[in-house]
Amino acid sequence: MKSSERKCSFCSKTVTEVKKLIVGAEGSICDYCVAVCYVVLENGGVEMIRTFEKVKSDFAKLNDQQ
Repeated sequence: MKSSERKCSFCSKTVTEVKKLIVGAEGSICDYCVAVCYVVLENGGVEMIRTFEKVKSDFAKLNDQQ
């Protein structure tokens, strides 16, 4: 697969649509999906949706600043 065709195995965004793409032997994960995974691991399922929305908002603000 060409590097320009690589995409996140979780959200299917291409390498050109994300800031970072971590590529492994069997799949890839983008910076946004890593942030979502962090929220899930830190907060568990009960608070996941509420916290996910906050992370999503914070992530958007961070991207706007750069």
